[in-house]
Amino acid sequence: MPAEIRAALAEFDPISLADMEHVKLLNRMDTKFLTTEAHLLEILESVRGEYRVLTHCRAQAHLYRTQYFDTPDRFLYMVHHNDHQDRYKVRARSYLYSGVTFLEIKHKTPKRRTIKQRMPIDAIPMTLEGEHARFVDAFSPVQPHTLEPVIWNMFHRITLVSKTRRERLTVDVGLRYGWDDREGGLPGIAIIEVKQPKFTIQSDFVQQLRRRHIWRMGFSKYCAGMSDIYPTLKANRFKPRRLYIARLLRQRGDL
Repeated sequence: MPAEIRAALAEFDPISLADMEHVKLLNRMDTKFLTTEAHLLEILESVRGEYRVLTHCRAQAHLYRTQYFDTPDRFLYMVHHNDHQDRYKVRARSYLYSGVTFLEIKHKTPKRRTIKQRMPIDAIPMTLEGEHARFVDAFSPVQPHTLEPVIWNMFHRITLVSKTRRERLTVDVGLRYGWDDREGGLPGIAIIEVKQPKFTIQSDFVQQLRRRHIWRMGFSKYCAGMSDIYPTLKANRFKPRRLYIARLLRQRGDL
């Protein structure tokens, strides 16, 4: 992560994990935006009085590692690609800053709400068996025995919590992904996700995005990685996003 962004985050008031219970928002509206790290730096400098930053062991950016599961015919990916409004992700995620790992089911409902179920596990598994399989069976439409690991990703995450609204947002930077000998990533790109009980543009962060003509855009780190490292997968619906990201990569600059 660029030193300039770390320095900007150090100017925010901190918040601990224990103090974030009021914005857990496991049932919420997620709204995503993509921009460059240079624009992110400008926005952070503009909103530092309106948000607190999750701080753990004096760090404000935390490393995540995620492994996603899908069927051999990539059913979960294709449901997303085909723009079905009722879709799922099955993943195991290690929150490396806190030393915990969860098996997670992320469900996007037809009403565009995000519902997340998760159970603590000891480590990221390669197969879903026993209680892991029962959990997946209870909260997703796929049979656990049909799922296999298909991709990993890693990124640094910044978490901001509004001082005045029931709102938090995450900013992921330094995204890398891969499987076997194939790897890729989005250097210099910031993936912003605003999490609210109901989306409102009154968010201070969203206002700063709008002033820079940065508009909300559906984006999945899982689908972006899959369509990159599995070139035979159908990906035509993601072409506009790919072109937009290519444009961001050309203009990103280096912090």
